[in-house]
Amino acid sequence: MKKLVILFFIAFTIVSCENKVGLPPVTAAPAPTPDACDTITYTKHIQTILSNNCTSCHNSLSASGGIDLSSYTLAKNKALDGRIKVRAIDNSDITKGPMPPSGVISQAERDLLQCWINNGAKQN
Repeated sequence: MKKLVILFFIAFTIVSCENKVGLPPVTAAPAPTPDACDTITYTKHIQTILSNNCTSCHNSLSASGGIDLSSYTLAKNKALDGRIKVRAIDNSDITKGPMPPSGVISQAERDLLQCWINNGAKQN
């Protein structure tokens, strides 16, 4: 019985360590190229990200933390003053916790936000 258990363990180990030759490596979605960043606008890309992740708390009625992201002008101001970068892209203000608290902003969405900010936070 002991030999059977050892044999099973060895077989299981060999099968689970099998090399997956021919399968493409799993990688994250690439960040937008600088040329692609030129096309990122609030209206086409960023408004949806903010609406889905931020404006439930940061809107004209509640403005959590004094931040309202419910319009282009307000979002642009917070983007250009560094607030969106620090809180939603980098999540580097550890004293206040991550934004959004649910942590739902994907890397692709953070890349889009970063491109938008780097290119002057264009509206259209």
